[in-house]
Amino acid sequence: MDRQYGTTAPLGKRWRSPRYGIGSEKQRVVYRRFDKRKELAVAKIHALLKGAVPLPAVKQALSRPVALKLLERIGQGRGTRYGRAAGGAGRG
Repeated sequence: MDRQYGTTAPLGKRWRSPRYGIGSEKQRVVYRRFDKRKELAVAKIHALLKGAVPLPAVKQALSRPVALKLLERIGQGRGTRYGRAAGGAGRG
């Protein structure tokens, strides 16, 4: 278990593949928050991590999974939420 971020969940095969790269530890920690939740806002992810990852870093960490189509952006501006991409992409 990662004590700093409090997570043990494995990542999907797609995330670990050489084509997509492993990503940073912060990206992996943020991505794992979606294992049990359908949608999350940036502020909610920050709260779930109990401030271990700064809010701007959470926003940056979401960009790579969105680019890889592992997560999808829902809405715009302050109301933006993120959720698993349709079809369960990245589950492995």
